[in-house]
Amino acid sequence: MKRAFLLLLLIFTSFAVAGQREEIFDKFDHKAHGPTFTKIKMTCLACHQVGGMSIPGTPSEELNKTFLVPPEASCHQCHAPGQGGLGSGEGYPAAPKRCATCHEHVKEPESHGPSWIDFHGIDATMSTTDCKTCHMRSWCADCHDRRDDATHRVHDSSWLSVHPIAARSKVGSCDTCHVQAECTSCHASASGFGRTP
Repeated sequence: MKRAFLLLLLIFTSFAVAGQREEIFDKFDHKAHGPTFTKIKMTCLACHQVGGMSIPGTPSEELNKTFLVPPEASCHQCHAPGQGGLGSGEGYPAAPKRCATCHEHVKEPESHGPSWIDFHGIDATMSTTDCKTCHMRSWCADCHDRRDDATHRVHDSSWLSVHPIAARSKVGSCDTCHVQAECTSCHASASGFGRTP
């Protein structure tokens, strides 16, 4: 009985989340974006990722809504100028600052209570997938880079010398905040470390 209840709860939650996401993507115009996608050589898989699978041809509305609904942050890949996304150059208007402009029925999560700003780092470390539901990694970096005092740094002053140990012991944990290019910018330079990350 308990398993049946948990299964029903999981199914209900999946449909509720998918419904919120579809609401946003109902507003997306593939035809208007098509020329830009072609220009920057962006394939369908840039937004519609299902285990690396690709379905050739123009997607039908039914297919979009039932099978390949993009991840929440797909729009922000292009509409976050200056963040190094796919379309971070001119001609890509920034996404609205207010989440409710596109996400009309999304409520602030319970985890974002009064003390959230002081303790969100612990939550982010424990479960990055929860944060990625609404936020891109650039959202974190934007604030942490502006607050350049020791109490708000993610890594302390010894980090440069100890990061290889952490990177090898927790493979994949670095990409919670960093992209591969950040590693190679130091490791591949002539004056850099000369080792592959």
